[in-house]
Amino acid sequence: MRPAAPPEYGSPLWQAELEAVQDATSNRTLEQVRIVNYWADKGPFRSFTEYALDLIERDGLDDAHTARVLALMSVAQADAVIAIWDSKYTWWTERPITADPDLDMLLPTPAYPSYPSGFSAVAGSGAVVLGHLFPRAEVDLLASAAESAAQRCWSGIHFPIDDDIWLEMGYQVGRLVNTVARDDGAE
Repeated sequence: MRPAAPPEYGSPLWQAELEAVQDATSNRTLEQVRIVNYWADKGPFRSFTEYALDLIERDGLDDAHTARVLALMSVAQADAVIAIWDSKYTWWTERPITADPDLDMLLPTPAYPSYPSGFSAVAGSGAVVLGHLFPRAEVDLLASAAESAAQRCWSGIHFPIDDDIWLEMGYQVGRLVNTVARDDGAE
């Protein structure tokens, strides 16, 4: 699941990524601040667990199906995390604040490499698995995952490519878990 290398430091693509963060942090809206604060408060694991529990309750699932939903989502998120950390310590990329110490940050910057965004992968994998299991909610779940990824740039802690690459990788991990789910005989 390891993505290709991020843009080379100092390259035009790297500079465009930095400029995107500079623009996002200097022009963020009050709605974007609200979204950053929402996701910072809950995080992707808690948020998608709450979404799962709401959908389970909505559909009146029994204990066995509830356990299956939570297990499949948790496996996807755990697999995404494993791939994330492998990638972070393969590429060892700086955070935006390292490149521009004057960024208007909303959140403290984590003390580990930037590329790729773990938050985005966890949200993406959870959204895809839940969207498969609860198709009527899929559009809203994918929109939540996309919002969770975008807010990482708005907060100033990730370059857009960090979020975009791993949101898609999270989707890919979720699709792999869904393949197993389709074959387990419980659907």
